[in-house]
Amino acid sequence: GTATLTATTKDGKKTSVSVELEVVGETASYSKTITGGNIYYNTVTGVIVDADSSVISANIPSRIGDTTITGIAPRAFRHTDWWAENTTLTNVMIPNTVTYIGEEAFSNCTALALLDLGNGVTTIENEAFYNCKALANLTIPESVTSIGSSAFYNCKRLTGINIPNSVTSIGEGAFSFCDGLTSIEI
Repeated sequence: GTATLTATTKDGKKTSVSVELEVVGETASYSKTITGGNIYYNTVTGVIVDADSSVISANIPSRIGDTTITGIAPRAFRHTDWWAENTTLTNVMIPNTVTYIGEEAFSNCTALALLDLGNGVTTIENEAFYNCKALANLTIPESVTSIGSSAFYNCKRLTGINIPNSVTSIGEGAFSFCDGLTSIEI
């Protein structure tokens, strides 16, 4: 729903602002409009917790108001029906302030073709980009230390991957069924 916040300044003037608010458990989650819909973020942790299935381009800002965006929660962009595909999301830009991408965060986003991982990402959790069939190019930044199991499973259009020296852990099947993969540089 919508909430109106009113504050009194030091000089006694009142000011009001209206914000979209969604209560998730006991924590407030606000929305930010991006191309095609909204992303929802936790104002305490700075984590993107959900996105409308209509989002086309997720150019995630590093800050929304006073909140620094720090992570992408598990299943944030995955279709709400676990077996269904998100055929709308085509590109994602993750800012340098994000340190982790949660489990299944972009799972089954089958139209996702462009991915820019920010230079702050250290962890890509299990199945984060599972079945992202359209993903053709992938640059793993030097900040990444861990790639989870099946993280890029069935990303059929990937042709080459450069895994930086910073990566100390790669989970089982991280690149399984990436049929187009012809080279991995470590």
